[in-house]
Amino acid sequence: MSEPLAQGASSNGASTAGALGDEPAGSISALAAGRPEFVVGAAFAGGLVLAILARRLAR
Repeated sequence: MSEPLAQGASSNGASTAGALGDEPAGSISALAAGRPEFVVGAAFAGGLVLAILARRLAR
């Protein structure tokens, strides 16, 4: 008799935990996959905030 598969495992040993269908529709990674310009904008905004904080700490 065979043992039942663990959650996230398939019969060939590959993990299915990172499959795109497993994520909720409103998750950040789903949004990033559908709209990569959102990731670029967020990185730009984060860099701008970091630069402003660094400038204030340098005074």
